[in-house]
Amino acid sequence: MIEKKSLAFGLTLPCLFGPAGLIYSNIWLGLILTFISLPFFIISCFTVVGAIIMILIVHPFCMILSAIAISANNSGKKVITSKFIGYILIFFIIIYYIFSVK
Repeated sequence: MIEKKSLAFGLTLPCLFGPAGLIYSNIWLGLILTFISLPFFIISCFTVVGAIIMILIVHPFCMILSAIAISANNSGKKVITSKFIGYILIFFIIIYYIFSVK
C-alpha cells in the first residue's frame, strides 16, 4: 500500500528550505537538487543577487517539482527521477546562461 503524502506539506517544505525540502516528496530528487544548487546557496550567503536567485527562481522550481512528485506518488505512479534530473539540468543551464551573459 502506498502512503499518501500531503500536498500542502510538500509545498511548504520547498518554500521554506528550498531543494532540501524536496526530500519529503522524493528522496533522490531532493538530494540531487540540493547537491546541484549548493553553488547558488553559497553565493546567496554573500550576495544579494544569489539570494534573489534562490528565493525567486530555485524555490518556486522546487515547489513545482515537489507538487509533480507528490501527485505522482499519490496516484500510484512510479516517479522517474531521471526525467526530473533532465528538467533540473536544463533549468540550471538556463539560469547559468542568463546570469553569465554580460
